[in-house]
This record gives sequence, C-alpha cells and structure tokens, in this order.
Amino acid sequence: MTGTWSGTATYPNSPFQLVLTQTGTALKGEYRDRLDRTPSVSGTYTNPTFTISVNLGDAGLIINGTLSTARSAQGTMFTPSLGNQLFPFTMTR
Repeated sequence: MTGTWSGTATYPNSPFQLVLTQTGTALKGEYRDRLDRTPSVSGTYTNPTFTISVNLGDAGLIINGTLSTARSAQGTMFTPSLGNQLFPFTMTR
C-alpha cells in the first residue's frame, strides 16, 4: 500500500489524500483532507484488507477498506465525533 492515495467519500471533509509507507503489515503516513491538515496515521494491512487510524487531535478517524486492485480500494470511514456514522469511500493510487 506504499504510495499516495486520493479518495472521495460522503465524509464531510472529503476529498482526502493518504501518503502511506508499508513495512510488513504495518502502515504509517499522513492524511490530508479539504481542511488541509496533515495528521499522522497508523494502521495495518493484511491482504486485501486494511485499517487506518487518523489522529485528528480532538477526534479520531477510522478508515476500513479493501483493495480491489493494486491501484484502487473502497470501504468505510467513521469518527466518534460524528456518532460513528459510516461514510463510504473509494480511493486510487
């Protein structure tokens, strides 16, 4: 999953971008959305699924997804600050 991923979602701060580095099953990187913030992210990848946690300071964002191909993924994102409502997303590398 190493690379720059761009995505859209029904999440209020969409579109977003993830810059990820994968080491084994561990993911690290940065997240940017339309508010132009760049918090750190961490997560895990076990082919074909991944879970990424975004530290937004006062809240967290969880991104759960599945790779459909080496360059595309889809899934849902949620945050407790918005009542854990699921927001579908797609992203490409």
